[in-house]
Amino acid sequence: MAQAYPTTPFDSVKMKIADSSKRISNYLSWLVIIGFALGIMFSVLIIGFLVPTIGFSLATLSIYALIGAMFAPEILAIALVFVIIMFIPVLIVLALAIQVIINTFKLGSGFHKLSTIDSGSINARYVSYAIYGYIISSIFGAFVPRYGGAALMLVGNLSLATGAFFIYKLFSEYQKSKRYPQPPTITLLIAVSINLIASIINFFTIFGFFGSILGFIFLLFGLKTLSKEIMYVLPLTTQIGLGTSAPQETSYGTQQTESNLQADTKFCASCGAKQPIAAKFCQNCGATF
Repeated sequence: MAQAYPTTPFDSVKMKIADSSKRISNYLSWLVIIGFALGIMFSVLIIGFLVPTIGFSLATLSIYALIGAMFAPEILAIALVFVIIMFIPVLIVLALAIQVIINTFKLGSGFHKLSTIDSGSINARYVSYAIYGYIISSIFGAFVPRYGGAALMLVGNLSLATGAFFIYKLFSEYQKSKRYPQPPTITLLIAVSINLIASIINFFTIFGFFGSILGFIFLLFGLKTLSKEIMYVLPLTTQIGLGTSAPQETSYGTQQTESNLQADTKFCASCGAKQPIAAKFCQNCGATF
């Protein structure tokens, strides 16, 4: 039976960030699917009933005007049927949104912890502050009506964009210090840019909702990429077993001897890739150990 070595604090925080990122990505995937279904139902209600029946104007469309139009006597019965049909999907969306918020908070706390245990991760603290700002703005924005809510959502997406920028900067510094083997990706930056544009559109029309779905699609890919990339970041120093090894630096700045590396690794049963003995999932294919 192989001996299980305890993980370093740095490895534990990496796993926390990776797990939170992966969970958010999975929840966002379901939000996108259900969001598309609800969007189609809203479109049918608007184009099929509101416009031909009471001449509802698409140019001035907003969520508040839509709710008011649904109480028009001409379509009240049809609108109530739509509300009943959409009740369960809406509840599922709310449950998923709560899970996203919880894991987003865990992601922020993970980056904050990373900044406290690793002197080369100072930008991780700014990432955590930006994530906390996004959570607070989004929660309050969901309960503030009209332009106030839209303004808070815009602030939240601006905060999220700031966090994505500092994540990019963090990985760039990891690469420069030979702790990360490749240039950082820009998928997260693309996602938050789309969300910012969608937030601005929400000031004028409900169609910003569809832009938000597009932003979610990019965001879930960006977070899934983050969950894998963070596991490739090397610590400033590496512990071997229960103590500290006699260091020998390699091309990526590791401080383990070749023999210790052999004893401190295992192989993935799914793809055969070599992995750290303490890894919870494969860094190559994502399989859980």
